[in-house]
Amino acid sequence: MSTPKKRGRVKGRHELKSRDLDLIQFLEQTKLYITTDQASRLFYWSGNPVYSLKTAQARMKILSQDLKQIKRFREYNTQSYAYYISSTAPRMHKHRLANTDFLSYFVLIPGVEVVSITHEWNEIEKDYHLRPDLRVEFYYNDVLWVMIVEVDVGKAFHNDQKYCHLLDDIVRNPRLQELFPRGNTFIVNVCKRPPKASFPIWWVQPDMTGLSEIEAMLRGETDVKR
Repeated sequence: MSTPKKRGRVKGRHELKSRDLDLIQFLEQTKLYITTDQASRLFYWSGNPVYSLKTAQARMKILSQDLKQIKRFREYNTQSYAYYISSTAPRMHKHRLANTDFLSYFVLIPGVEVVSITHEWNEIEKDYHLRPDLRVEFYYNDVLWVMIVEVDVGKAFHNDQKYCHLLDDIVRNPRLQELFPRGNTFIVNVCKRPPKASFPIWWVQPDMTGLSEIEAMLRGETDVKR
């Protein structure tokens, strides 16, 4: 990922840690939102869920309340806070949090090392009228992969024909082949309902059912083409 914007280190007990800076960079670059629970997996993971959550709770409080590096919001008093960096009021927060939730579990797959995350990737929007919610470049055991993610909250997958057009063109378009490495690219739909698609797509439910199948594919136990 690119070099994060310098927001200043604060000396003393509340000095910014490297994982704090990673979190800030993530929020700045993706414009996504994050909960403490999600942050515990994405940035403060130690292998122990309880300890990771306690660390995240402490760091998020410092970042938002003491250092004022990030903002927080919630809809009602009994709801957990979500954190963000933006000059505007939070919007589409359920959809953005669903993106972050998927990422927070995906990064826990052993062997996965994320290189870059792009939210609302628009590289192919002009030609194919597609703007995937996420484009993730990552290494799995030293092999580079590209993952395209469509997150559908409250609706079903609806871009079948557009993706079919794109996939047909990848075969004969060198520029597209650079964006979508053959054999090492796959598409994921995060949705309550199974996607109706005419091409290979991995279905992950909001409770992350189906993520283990992606892990099996990366291990070579399942064909990437489904």
